[in-house]
Order: sequence, then structure tokens, then C-alpha cells
Amino acid sequence: MSQKCVRTLFLDFLASQLNRDDVCRVLTQKYNELRKSRISADNGGIDRASMQLAEVEQSIANIIKAIEQGAVSDVLIAKLKQLENEKYNLSGKIKFLSGTDQNEIYITPSVIKTRFEEIPNLLRTSKPFEVHKALRPLLGKDGIKLIYKTEANGKGEHWAEGSLNLGKALTFVESLGYGDSASIKHEMLFSIRLG
Repeated sequence: MSQKCVRTLFLDFLASQLNRDDVCRVLTQKYNELRKSRISADNGGIDRASMQLAEVEQSIANIIKAIEQGAVSDVLIAKLKQLENEKYNLSGKIKFLSGTDQNEIYITPSVIKTRFEEIPNLLRTSKPFEVHKALRPLLGKDGIKLIYKTEANGKGEHWAEGSLNLGKALTFVESLGYGDSASIKHEMLFSIRLG
């Protein structure tokens, strides 16, 4: 059996798993729990960000006062621009963290399923090396084992077996945010008949 044939069968199997509603529901739940825990941890940062914002605003006021008194320089103007940018970022962070509803749904199963639909076609059109590189993190530590199983009647077939972490497939999905979505685990054992 050729490597291309094995890869095609495996991609078909992967596509079927990524298309399952129960898999998308579980991954949605795990992803949303991760996001909620991250935001919950960041919420302690509201006080810290508020203190930083007060310091930045004081620095801006000091620079403006110095400029009003005639101390104008390129360095001072550059520092003022940097502080204004920092103020903008801190204000946005505080606004975001203050308005975060901990019960909010961050992503739905249908969004994950829609995004997962793109993965098999992307992998099928990629070069074999790129496919191997992309799939490697999804496979368990032992990868795929090719085995020959003999039935009672003496006939035998080749099978591909291993474990697959479908949680890692979230790393293929752009726009999910929180780059550590790779830490989401949803392992399953597989056994694919190759013929």
C-alpha cells in the first residue's frame, strides 16, 4: 500500500471525525472553559491596569506641562506619543475586562464545525511534507502504527492504529484567539482499515 493511499485514508478519517457534532460540542466546551479561565485570571489585572493607566496619565500631564513651559524636543514629543499609545491600550484592556461577562459563550459548535470543514481540503492540496508537519501534533506520541491483522479464516488486512488529539486541530483554525488552544485535549483511539 502506498504512502499516498494511507495519507488519503487517514485524511478521510480525520475529516469524518472533525465533522462530528459531538466532537465539535466537546471541543467548544473545552475551548470556552479555557477562555473563561484566562479571562478570569486577567480580571485580577484590572486593578493593575488601572494603576498603570493612572501612572501613564500622570506622565502625560507632566510632559504637557513641560512643553507648555517651553521644553520642546523631539525626544519629549516621541515619549508623549508612546505614552498616548500606552494609554489607549490600557484603556482598551480595562474596558474589555470590565465588560466581560463570565457566562458569555465565546464560540459555538457550528463555528468550529464550519472552520474544521476547511482543514481536510487544505491538507489534501498541500505537499506531503507540509501535511506530515501539520498532522504530527495531532497524533499521539507513538504516531501511526501500521499493522497486519489476520482473521480466523486466514485472510488478513492492513490497519493503521494510533491515537488522535482532535483538540490540537483547533490550532489549524485561524481567528480562535488565545494561541494556547493547542493545550486543549480531546484524545481518541483510532483503527483504520487500509485493506
